[in-house]
Amino acid sequence: MLENKTLTLRLMKQKQCNQFCPRCGGIIPPETKCISSPTHGDVQYHPSCFYALAANIGCRIQYA
Repeated sequence: MLENKTLTLRLMKQKQCNQFCPRCGGIIPPETKCISSPTHGDVQYHPSCFYALAANIGCRIQYA
């Protein structure tokens, strides 16, 4: 069984052009809220995609 873990995240606005969300395959347009991967800072997720990903692995989310 997975141990409960806490992810500390920063919600930010995407400044670069059209980033790719690896979970849903969608595009994150510029000036849209997104979450950077805690392990790979250059990877961006839609907030709802990241929340679902965290829930699937049993992580609790906290904001910095």
